[in-house]
Amino acid sequence: MEGLLDTVVKRLEAVTARLEAVEGKVGGGSGGAAAADSGDVPAFVSAFETLVDTQVKAVVQKGDAVGGEVAAISAILAQAFAEAKILLEGAAKFKQPSPEEFNKILAPTGEQLNKASALADGKRTDGFLFFKTIAEFLQSLQFVCYTGKGCGLSMPVATVDESWQSAEFYSNKLLREFKGVDDNKVEWVKAVKEVYTELKGYVKQYHATGLTWNASGTAPVAGSPGAPKPGPPPPGPPPPPSSYLDKPSAPAAAAAPAGGGMNALLGELNKGSAVTGGLKKVTDDMKSKNQANRSGAVPAGNTPKPVTSAAAKAPAVTKPPKFELKARKWEIEYQVDNKEIVIANPEPNQTVYIYNCKNCLIQVQGKVNNITLDSCQRTALVTQDVLAACEVVNGKSNEVQCKGKVPTIVVDNCGGQQIYLSKECLDATITTAKSSEVNVLVPDGDEGDMTEAPLPEQFQSNFVNGKWSTVAVQHSAG
Repeated sequence: MEGLLDTVVKRLEAVTARLEAVEGKVGGGSGGAAAADSGDVPAFVSAFETLVDTQVKAVVQKGDAVGGEVAAISAILAQAFAEAKILLEGAAKFKQPSPEEFNKILAPTGEQLNKASALADGKRTDGFLFFKTIAEFLQSLQFVCYTGKGCGLSMPVATVDESWQSAEFYSNKLLREFKGVDDNKVEWVKAVKEVYTELKGYVKQYHATGLTWNASGTAPVAGSPGAPKPGPPPPGPPPPPSSYLDKPSAPAAAAAPAGGGMNALLGELNKGSAVTGGLKKVTDDMKSKNQANRSGAVPAGNTPKPVTSAAAKAPAVTKPPKFELKARKWEIEYQVDNKEIVIANPEPNQTVYIYNCKNCLIQVQGKVNNITLDSCQRTALVTQDVLAACEVVNGKSNEVQCKGKVPTIVVDNCGGQQIYLSKECLDATITTAKSSEVNVLVPDGDEGDMTEAPLPEQFQSNFVNGKWSTVAVQHSAG
């Protein structure tokens, strides 16, 4: 992680050096180019530079105070904004590029977005919530991609808002988990939200209808800030076939005479039986059924062997089961056919992370802060009170029974999920995404019976009064 941080810091220093070296000097030209090279920094560029030097820098400082993974993801945030600043510099100097050139210009910023997303994927670490907060928020930099109603993106201000709504889901978890426990992490979350607030105001003021390029500027010059980087040279012609030098070239086919083609074919067919007159007669000894070496039967010794891939030959990787408490986090991993996993008397500030368990029963007998069931199959979870949320992700055929109060239940990328709610839990918010066969069972009366209802999997969207409206599809019998 320190190596990643050092790389990002060096990259930031290189970006700063590039900006200082250029100072408005772009490739040759006259007229509009002279205006673009006048040295005046447009207001939208200087305003974004102020945002980077204040709010974004504050996130990096808060991240350094926390250290480790938080410092690393903060550095990626800073690098993404630095690359976006270079893009805005280019927009102030150059005329609008072609879509191919614009994709190249976007590439450095997109690289940082991909880095943040990569850290947030895979097995969850202690930095998962920090990674997800930044990975979701960095999508806001896509405001520069909006080119009009037909481009498939929300308008710039809406893009920033939607990105923060996704990021805020994870940042609120951080606030609930670390409020009164770790002030540095709480301050980091507040600093990230401040970046969102300033970015939204900036976009609303300067780019509400999209990024505007310099109509009188020059074409983007490779190597200049905000211009596409020069790509590799085009590939040479393919090598000639191996037999090209060994065999004489075949004579070119004779060109078909004018008026040939279909007319010539019809002329041949009109010959009737004479059309087969030039064919060679097939004698009995030439037929396959009369040839001993062409019987059609496959000799027993020549039976082809089934082809197996390297993955099929490799044995399945198994890891030792794990059940332990680390700091304030219960870790239950790689358990198989274990029906006796019990967390008795946990603390309210503790979290439970269950990973890659199969055919297990896990009981949490007490109040905890958060529970995550990740990549499990045929596993049942029975829990009491949960202060933040109970999450089920990447699972198949799991069951969750909430016997106490759980404010939020998240089901993401799951199939065949059963959720049992107690009376105290009926006001819970259930959020589902990319999931199928999610059924919720709630108490029916005082006799202990349960009523089952499936959650919608299909949705219908309509464009009404300038906005998209989405509702669950309702199916009726008959």
